[in-house]
Amino acid sequence: ASFSSPLEAQSDAKVSPLIKIARHFNLLEWKYKIIMAIILYTAFTYKFTQDQIIKSQSKGIFLDSKDRAIALVKYLAEKSKDQLLANNDLLLDIDEVLKEKGVTDVIIADSYGRIRAPLSKINVQLTDSVSQSALLEGRISDNFPNEEQIRKYLKEGNTEISFTVACPIRVLDTNEGTFKQLGIAEISFSPNEI
Repeated sequence: ASFSSPLEAQSDAKVSPLIKIARHFNLLEWKYKIIMAIILYTAFTYKFTQDQIIKSQSKGIFLDSKDRAIALVKYLAEKSKDQLLANNDLLLDIDEVLKEKGVTDVIIADSYGRIRAPLSKINVQLTDSVSQSALLEGRISDNFPNEEQIRKYLKEGNTEISFTVACPIRVLDTNEGTFKQLGIAEISFSPNEI
């Protein structure tokens, strides 16, 4: 039992809960203090380790998602080549890729950046930086967050990440021995949808 004067009782109302806990802790026998210290250490270590594991797994999911998105957009570009070359918009098939886990949107555009598929967006001009980069530079382009941005998202508890990947659709011009760009395949991808 603890004994306190009326002056201490009045000041207890103004004292923070942590100080009250520390006072009660001081009244415990040594063996109970050691047990409490072990319990607190174990709880802290468990929580810290658990957070690190979750962050590591989330980062891995994001990086795996980028690889998956790139593979899907390359597949879509290759699959769309013949129909885009023949200017046959009705046979441009995006549904197969759109059904894949993580894919939230699929677009096929011509070399001028006009959407050819889906038909609901036909002739809409692409103006985003990912599309323009793929069209102008003729290489795969994306807006995937870098590792620092991923760490920031995870630190803030934000796991809602989506990104876009665009891949040029090209065919070999046998007369000139060079590749001719027909357009781009583009997908929007969200690791949260996996």
